[in-house]
Amino acid sequence: MEQWFVEGVASYQFSEKIEFTPDLRISIKPEEVVFRPGLGMFYKFYIDDFQFVNQVKWQIDFDNHGNSDNAARYVIVINKQFNEKLIGSFLAGALYRWEDDFRGVELIRIGPGFTYIFNKRHSLNFNYFLSGEHNGQDFDWAGIPFIQLVINVNKD
Repeated sequence: MEQWFVEGVASYQFSEKIEFTPDLRISIKPEEVVFRPGLGMFYKFYIDDFQFVNQVKWQIDFDNHGNSDNAARYVIVINKQFNEKLIGSFLAGALYRWEDDFRGVELIRIGPGFTYIFNKRHSLNFNYFLSGEHNGQDFDWAGIPFIQLVINVNKD
């Protein structure tokens, strides 16, 4: 619990398969605060009972020390709905960072999860990720439990 994230995402459903998502995340860490605006696109399709969600995203991180870093990421999530209240998922993704002293894959993340659906607008996600973060020489690996409460707000 040494890092806290607050994130807001707007969503524009261009078509049944394509969605655009500008967002802003604030990361509060022990030694810094990072503001991260981003712009992403999702491409979604089904094969049998499985949903495949592909995300491509650009983001820039501004910290309270005056630094800024660009990154692009690709993530694929495979979902399977078991019943009206439970969805299982598996995620795999990578983040490519370019900054003054590093260019390359900075983050790799994979892992399973499940979502409990309260109603059409609210859900609770539980995931466990194996995460590799580049430290300048090689990758540091960690297991990350991730809990996310999703509250959707719309004009109705």
